[in-house]
Amino acid sequence: QFERKILSLNGEDHLYVFFLPDEGRYVLLSYNVIAQQVGTPIMCNGYSIFPDGSLCNFRRDPEPTKYHQIQVWNTPYGKEIHSNEAAKDTLLFKVGNKDIVSGMSECSSLISLLRKEEPYADLYRDVVALCTIIRDSYYWFADEEAGNIAETIAEISESSNTAIDEYQKVKNIRSNTAKATAEVEAEAKKLFKKIDTISLDNILGFVDTLSELSRLRGSLLQVRELRYADTELIDQLDETGKERGATLEKECVRFLLRDESLGDYDRSI
Repeated sequence: QFERKILSLNGEDHLYVFFLPDEGRYVLLSYNVIAQQVGTPIMCNGYSIFPDGSLCNFRRDPEPTKYHQIQVWNTPYGKEIHSNEAAKDTLLFKVGNKDIVSGMSECSSLISLLRKEEPYADLYRDVVALCTIIRDSYYWFADEEAGNIAETIAEISESSNTAIDEYQKVKNIRSNTAKATAEVEAEAKKLFKKIDTISLDNILGFVDTLSELSRLRGSLLQVRELRYADTELIDQLDETGKERGATLEKECVRFLLRDESLGDYDRSI
């Protein structure tokens, strides 16, 4: 169970103390705000933190023993902090450790976002929002003594805004391509069903149906050239169109071998 939290004077480290009463066992977890990482857990049965930050802990032995091993750790959880008086006139000295740690923590969060291997939909918006918070909250980031971090933050924000615009363009293109694909797929299935179910008994029917197949294959070719098109689906529909066309052409040839096959044209003339 959580027992207490101990803060370092510089605000950079937090020590979380957990205790298991039934076994008299402690778990000490030290979290660094800047690195945003938990250090190696310390498992012990008792501990003390001294004014200079030294942490002593021991573990009980299952059997009675004459000697008990004690570990001594150097930690930032002391009660004294020594200022660098020689730097008291500098900007960072005046800003103070607490604000510096907070600013570096925000920068670490920004770096974590930039290192995402699998970007999510609003990643770049989150980056822009955090850049805005950092620039508004830490005026001293623009100072040369602080490395002019504000300039880098501004560049990241600008690049992210560009990425947002590009992402929206890609999103729109994908949407339009998906719509065009769905329309041509529906058209193809409707035509294939028609070819499978109708019985043609005149030359005009053959000509019209073959023309429809030709137009369909032209539409499929156009959609295939679109960015982010589902080429596998388009190729399947095109192959099916070829098969239906080959079958229909054979039937048309057989029909043309009849004496009255062109009767419709004769009557029309």
